[in-house]
Amino acid sequence: MKPLPVQKLSGWLVGVLALLLCLDVLVVPLAPAFAYIRSGNPEGLTFAALSATFDYDFDDGLGNLLRILLRDVWQTPRTAVLALFLTVCGVCGAVILVQGIRLLASVADGQPFSVRNARCLH
Repeated sequence: MKPLPVQKLSGWLVGVLALLLCLDVLVVPLAPAFAYIRSGNPEGLTFAALSATFDYDFDDGLGNLLRILLRDVWQTPRTAVLALFLTVCGVCGAVILVQGIRLLASVADGQPFSVRNARCLH
């Protein structure tokens, strides 16, 4: 049977959601660093502020980034709460994306009203 336009569209949307999930997985571990840089620079996160972490050498920049992630963020309550909030939001967003991928995959298979859809929304 020839796939319907809705099935083709849901196939494309599964790919888009998978890409967004990959980006979310890459960004969530950096959320504490974004909170730290944002609290130290009230006008916003600029490329200059981000590249200042890697000024001397790339290896030193990774060490600075790890120091920010593991120690500096958790020193003040403001940055700790913001980092924790951003991390929880990123994890919840990833769960929503996984549910959307499962739901759209069943639509792409041509079974939009199945028991599998009800289970993937739990």
